Amino acid sequence: MKKLISSLLLSTVLFSANAAQAKEVEGVNYDNKITVSGKKLSFIGAGIRTKWMFHVYTMGVYSESGACDKDKLVNNEEVKSILLVMLRGVSAQQMSSTIGEAFENQLPENAPAELKEKRNKFESLFKDKLEKGDHLQFDYIPGKGMTISQNGKVMGTIEGSDFSKVFFKIYFSAKPCCPELIKTVMECSK
Repeated sequence: MKKLISSLLLSTVLFSANAAQAKEVEGVNYDNKITVSGKKLSFIGAGIRTKWMFHVYTMGVYSESGACDKDKLVNNEEVKSILLVMLRGVSAQQMSSTIGEAFENQLPENAPAELKEKRNKFESLFKDKLEKGDHLQFDYIPGKGMTISQNGKVMGTIEGSDFSKVFFKIYFSAKPCCPELIKTVMECSK
């Protein structure tokens, strides 16, 4: 009887632990819920960013509404987050120039100089090399802007919603930077 109770208890603990996990990607576990700025965000999806046949990072996406809709991920005024976990080392310069280039590709025609200045500020935040296992988090908070963190340490905040909308378009526009990654992330819509 004691053995049966121990087995049931272990099963319950394992089930509870697995229920909190939404998805495992390349050894990285993404939870069903995370909290950002006091708001509970729901898991939308996750996938792997591949470049030149190398796995670069995994990406998990969360939002307050949990809406699996690209347009809402770009335009909804709600707390939302993109989490990247590095699968290989990348220099700060490589990361900032890659994201900066993808950002440039999503800028609207005749983008105001202020938005371009925000992109430059964003690129300047990347000072430390990213090692395998490092985490980058991009949190958009309405009324504040996008806060960028590396391994839990805030690197900076880009104020306003205009920067965030272009940033989210990198991944969730009609022409994203990495279509295969986004296809996997958006499997929630199937």
